[in-house]
Amino acid sequence: MKKVEKDLEKYLMLYKIFNDLPENTLIVLEGKTDKEMITKFILDKLDDKHIKITTLPEFKRFTGEIGKYRNILILTDFDDEGERLEKSIKSRLVNIGGFRILEWERNRIRRLTRSYGDEIYSIFKSLIKTIELYSYDNLRTIVEENWKEVNKKDV
Repeated sequence: MKKVEKDLEKYLMLYKIFNDLPENTLIVLEGKTDKEMITKFILDKLDDKHIKITTLPEFKRFTGEIGKYRNILILTDFDDEGERLEKSIKSRLVNIGGFRILEWERNRIRRLTRSYGDEIYSIFKSLIKTIELYSYDNLRTIVEENWKEVNKKDV
């Protein structure tokens, strides 16, 4: 299998993970560029499932409204600092209680993207750049064409 085909398969598997997130999920990212990249990556799947993407600085100010999100995906970078931040956020949420931390999804994303680096922005930028032959506009079409097959796979 060619690298582009492998990358496209990973893209579709990641897309499936994001698409399968439960309703009322909050995705916590470290920074603004991470948020922009994930927003592009998820395409149009945000509004219909009440998924919100927030950055760490926004999250710290967001605590009052956090109760309306029952599921939290902590998607900090996979480097030492990101892992430290993830543990800190998780600890804070456990102390508050009532949240489901989506650890399986974080770990699956990490396994699928390990070869692209440790930083969320760089991972998704690299992955998208590799398959950019398809362009952002065409990725939606590719996802829709391959959706039934990808949906059958157990990510």
